[in-house]
Amino acid sequence: MKMKRQRIYTVLLTLISFAGVASAQNIQFEGKDFQGIGVYDTWEESPFRTGKLKGNYAVVDNPERDSVNNSYRVLAIQRSRYGSNTFGVRIDLREPFELTPTEKYIHLLVRRPYSGRIMVVGLGKRTDRNAQSADTEQFWAMTTENVPGDVWQRVSLAIKGAGGIEIHSLVVVPDCESPHHYTEDAICYVDGVVVSDSPLNTASASSVASLPALSSECLVSNTNRNGEVTLPDGSQLMSYEHPAGKPLRVKVRPEVGFTHDGMIVHYGYGEERKQVHIPARKVNRKGLCIIPARYMNGVVELEGLFVEVR
Repeated sequence: MKMKRQRIYTVLLTLISFAGVASAQNIQFEGKDFQGIGVYDTWEESPFRTGKLKGNYAVVDNPERDSVNNSYRVLAIQRSRYGSNTFGVRIDLREPFELTPTEKYIHLLVRRPYSGRIMVVGLGKRTDRNAQSADTEQFWAMTTENVPGDVWQRVSLAIKGAGGIEIHSLVVVPDCESPHHYTEDAICYVDGVVVSDSPLNTASASSVASLPALSSECLVSNTNRNGEVTLPDGSQLMSYEHPAGKPLRVKVRPEVGFTHDGMIVHYGYGEERKQVHIPARKVNRKGLCIIPARYMNGVVELEGLFVEVR
């Protein structure tokens, strides 16, 4: 099953600061857009937390420059068999950013030798708790689908919080799966980490180019269990860019032993997001369905309603 190459638009992202807290971050590894790097594991008994082991990480040459990521330098981490499924590389920010009730988005580029889910953990502190450690875990965001391996892939994750929370570090977990079956360690790569208010990735490790108006594209993902919603050719929907205001043809694919009752389409931006139920009768016998143009705007999540066959 081939993964459709996603289009990448690039532009310089302007950083705006307020009260010492940055509203956006753009971290590349050609220079030093970060305070420091290391490893982190959310498992408190991890040998990387107790000091028994030290993680291997470094800024290295890009192992394979391509159209998705043509930067020369990237961040590498050795994914250890002895860490938990949430073991990752820690990036300490030069300036913290605020986690608010309005969604922000983390965009990044990841390359690793196999497919799987990716997580980002935010470490920081509440501004009204002076004694709280800046290493306190404040959010966890994870992809709902496997991200393909062996090529650079772009990942986008939504984050939000109660407000009054400063995020000082980001932990990128490039392999959020159980390590119990691994027989050897693997090298994973991270690059182009962007935190912004936009659900579209407006910066990357490539050269500067023009960016269409944000309203011209929508970002489509599949968020499901017991089945999936894909493009008609079977390609996964993972931060897939599609022209806004244009209908999208998709395929509903239940797992063996399941059927479906249509899907829920979540669409729009931030607090203005809405949802609509597309009933099963709108899906033909081959599982094909057209998402109407009026729902194709902002961040679009397709939630298949999969039910067990009894």
